[in-house]
Amino acid sequence: MDYNWGHTDSPWLKEDPECWGILFKDAKTIQVKKNQVLYHEGDAPERVYLIRKGRVRISSYLEEGNEKQLFISEVGSIFGEHAVIATAPHSATAMAIVDSELSYITAAEFTYLLFNNIELMQRTLEFETRKCSLLQRQVLALSFASATARIARTLLDLYNTYGQQSDRGHSLSIKFTKSEMARLVGTSRVTVSSELMKMEQSGILTRHKNIYSIADMDALKELAGI
Repeated sequence: MDYNWGHTDSPWLKEDPECWGILFKDAKTIQVKKNQVLYHEGDAPERVYLIRKGRVRISSYLEEGNEKQLFISEVGSIFGEHAVIATAPHSATAMAIVDSELSYITAAEFTYLLFNNIELMQRTLEFETRKCSLLQRQVLALSFASATARIARTLLDLYNTYGQQSDRGHSLSIKFTKSEMARLVGTSRVTVSSELMKMEQSGILTRHKNIYSIADMDALKELAGI
């Protein structure tokens, strides 16, 4: 069976947890609270996690405290594995966005299972390639795309992950804050607020009880440069 961990290039990574086979068969499971940190940037790698329920944000921070959100690990996604593979400290911080259920194995268990199972090795390579692809897209977007285009593309990614049809059109079935959007696209909260307001005023977006709907999908794709 093929796995792609969500819509191509989307910063939301998700898949059926069973795709990892024996990797987490005997793993321990923990419950974590919203805003709980699983590891900080610079920590030594000790565990590899699998998300059973919930979401975890993977971010990098500058010395002055500014945050760049790299991707969101959803159900079926693993995180913490990069540092184990690289035998290096974590290059980002992992924090639960909502109350979540995680399975985990030790770094030693992950390394042993990975290098003794060709299928798991292939699956992990596919997953790492998927992350490299989305991070490459982020670099290109930050280098060449306007804040408007980046916000529009993120809204489309949100719809591809959480979208549903409703009487208001293409609705996003998840709430997000302007600060969360700003961290993801690499701009300020003020810019995100201004751009979303412009999209509402032009009829591209509508909002009801803080849930956005895409009223004009073609116009949003045009803003995103698609």
